[in-house]
Amino acid sequence: ASNYTFSCKNTTNSSYCKTLNKVSDLKAKNRLLSVRPKTFVRNYSHLIQKRVSLHPWFITGFTDGEGCFWIGVRRDPRNKLGWCVQAFFQIALHKKDEALLKAIQKYFGGIGAVKIRGDKCTFIVSSLSQITKVIIPHFDSYPLITNKLADYFLWKGIIEIMKAKKHLTLEGLNEIVRMKAQLNLGLSDELKTAFAETFSTSAIIKRILNKESIPHGMWMAGFTSGEGSFFVNIFKSSHHKVGYQIRLEFEIAQHIRDELLMLSFTEFFGCGIISRYSSDMVKFRCTKFSDISTIIVPFFKEYLPEGNKIKDFQDFCKVCELMENNAHLTEEGLNQIREIKARMNSFRK
Repeated sequence: ASNYTFSCKNTTNSSYCKTLNKVSDLKAKNRLLSVRPKTFVRNYSHLIQKRVSLHPWFITGFTDGEGCFWIGVRRDPRNKLGWCVQAFFQIALHKKDEALLKAIQKYFGGIGAVKIRGDKCTFIVSSLSQITKVIIPHFDSYPLITNKLADYFLWKGIIEIMKAKKHLTLEGLNEIVRMKAQLNLGLSDELKTAFAETFSTSAIIKRILNKESIPHGMWMAGFTSGEGSFFVNIFKSSHHKVGYQIRLEFEIAQHIRDELLMLSFTEFFGCGIISRYSSDMVKFRCTKFSDISTIIVPFFKEYLPEGNKIKDFQDFCKVCELMENNAHLTEEGLNQIREIKARMNSFRK
């Protein structure tokens, strides 16, 4: 069997990326990596943001969290080999984030389609020409930094086979199936049966984990828009006059295969902890109020999340401001916070 070794390492601007290890490095670092577009206009009091296009590092960060590089292999009697191979790049979200997916589509020049089915909204690009000319150049210029990078390399390798028309040959088709076996969730039962001999000699993919640096503040904004959460927790407390304690919490959850990257978040932000909350998931959490108010909130005011997440962040900031003014210690302030919490996260319509 063939062996593929993919190093999940960001090589773009590598001489600079080594120096970006914490939030305090961002301003100098971002001047080197990318000049912030003048179309970014922010009013911090209302967190109003106007921009012509999403930032490229936001796109990569969001894809690291929510994107999928997929290869479809299905039966097709019209094909000489009886099988059809198709490549897809897609991002699927709740329909509440249709506007964000349309903004991502706009960033890529309007290619692909944004479709709603039930509660799900999906941005999908299936044209081999558009994938080759638009999608791949973006991710080659602004590389992924999670283990999804290994999936991207496999996906890109299969596309090279397709571009050369080798997928129309038995040898090429078998090579694609061997590579697909290591991509995302692997092969379906149908493909395992149909390509039993090929599957038994499937390539072994070695993913070399490297401790990555965050390439840009907008990468973190994109990743947080996909995987992060801003919570307001209310607990009963006999130590507080109003009978309740308020705790703000910022967290990002990820599969344990990206534990090294997650560990770097504590160094990057200079706060928070990493913990495992299931056998295959890790979580970065920050709950200390002084860190929330002086690090987390200022950072995401500078590098705003997008989509429905920005609404949660706006409400999170409102509660933070109330707490800074000690309003949470009064009945009136507590009721205000309850009202805000009632419309956040899964309660948001």
